[in-house]
Amino acid sequence: MDQSQDILVGEVVINSYDEKNNSMNFRILMGPRGRERGLGTEATQRMIDYVFKNTKLNHLTLSVYDFNPRAKHVYKKVGFVVESIDESELEFEGEWIDSINMKLTREDWRKNKGM
Repeated sequence: MDQSQDILVGEVVINSYDEKNNSMNFRILMGPRGRERGLGTEATQRMIDYVFKNTKLNHLTLSVYDFNPRAKHVYKKVGFVVESIDESELEFEGEWIDSINMKLTREDWRKNKGM
């Protein structure tokens, strides 16, 4: 929600609980009206902070397609690190695109926050 304009600009979701690893998946969708203003970074950071302050999850995971440099930048900026790459995961406009699997641990989150 962009409160300055009172419009919905995207969504942030934590889903797919993995009981064995005590982790969940993170995903975000920012629509055109929410881009290029730092709202995705802010929403990502707020959700991550909320999760690690209010749950006992060990880590968050996500996948991002290699053709999405904006998302990759945000995820790295908030502390996610590349865990693996699924090569040629998606065919898009005649090209095969890699899916990058990333992870943020509670420990790394604490370090990033200076805790």
